[in-house]
Amino acid sequence: MNPATGVNDDDLTRFMIPGLRRTAAYGLGDIPFAHTASVGADVEKNPAQWREDIYFRESERLSGNRKVREEVSALYLMGNGRFGQLSLLGGARVERTEVTGEGWARRFALTSITDPVLRAATEYGDIRRIKGDYTDVFPGLHATYRFTNRLLGRASWSTSIGRPAFSNLVPREDVNVTNQTITINNPSLSPQYGDNFDLSLEYYFEPVGLVSIGGFQKDLADFIFMDEGGVVGSGPSNGYEGQYEGYTILMQSNGGSARIRGLELAYQQELTFLPEILSGLGVFANYTRLSTEGNYGGSTERSSNQVARFVPESANAGLSYKRGRFNGRILVNHVGEHLFTYSADPSRLRYKMDRTVTNLSLNYRLRRGISLYCDFNNLFQEPQRYYIGLGKKDRLQSFVNNGPTINFGVSGNF
Repeated sequence: MNPATGVNDDDLTRFMIPGLRRTAAYGLGDIPFAHTASVGADVEKNPAQWREDIYFRESERLSGNRKVREEVSALYLMGNGRFGQLSLLGGARVERTEVTGEGWARRFALTSITDPVLRAATEYGDIRRIKGDYTDVFPGLHATYRFTNRLLGRASWSTSIGRPAFSNLVPREDVNVTNQTITINNPSLSPQYGDNFDLSLEYYFEPVGLVSIGGFQKDLADFIFMDEGGVVGSGPSNGYEGQYEGYTILMQSNGGSARIRGLELAYQQELTFLPEILSGLGVFANYTRLSTEGNYGGSTERSSNQVARFVPESANAGLSYKRGRFNGRILVNHVGEHLFTYSADPSRLRYKMDRTVTNLSLNYRLRRGISLYCDFNNLFQEPQRYYIGLGKKDRLQSFVNNGPTINFGVSGNF
């Protein structure tokens, strides 16, 4: 109760959206939603009832002011040739990568400084800069063998790279007092590397159709994952002005290896043999199944759903239709449950739950080069859910519901 006005300024129920609440079904309890537009309007209408958190504003301004520059210089050599029924394409690419990141990172907490602007400036100190560079060579060889005019065999070997995200290339020190951890960025983080082997058979049939089966193997090394980087020592020279003794340091690291084997099935066909009004129909579908084994630098081997970002099962299916100036396409995409973020601490493993999304695209050609289009994404409002821990889906970590989106407009080409 504010004695000056007789009103309870802290009564937040006036900002709640009536009837809209998170339910226990998502493991969140009965939590109300706030109407942010009402909050903003009240700040403008009743500024005396609100107080800005100046320290938060200043610390966000400093921590959010970051910059990364990545320069990649490359050259490649490529050649191809045909030997009867066999076609070959081979070459190599050389890359030189140089990265510079800069920004403010919070060094320590100084609650003894009462001035919020001075406290933020002192805690973050001077701007920090980190640099890194590496050079890589990526060879590859691709072969195609024509058994008949309709049956093709393909085989290939290639090498690939997965660069660290830009967010890992700027200074960062996030302190969690509750969990007694400090999360920092690793300036010496290297890319992830892979050797890829693919083998497939493709059969083409009239009038327009294809069925294929393929197998592949990917050998990966130097995963990027969240790891424990030691414990903060004691004394004034522990790197944190004597604070955070005993805190666990968390950072992205490289380590371990994995082997992914997979099977791919695909089918597509235009059904031109159907009666005229249906002759514009087409169908397509594909299915991928992965088997994974690997480790994160230790002796423990992990398989299938225990290697981050690799989806054991995924599939697509859909229909297309073309008639006159109109064409449309409906696509159903399914992504199976998989580990999304690895941590050495099992309680911090983050899983992405399975999701099936339906998209619809419509297009009408007004005249040559100009078309109207309308795309419906996530037609049935399928949410994306994440949970943490070891297989306990009731420990929901986040629930993202962006809802369906509609994009429409005019497109042209010339």
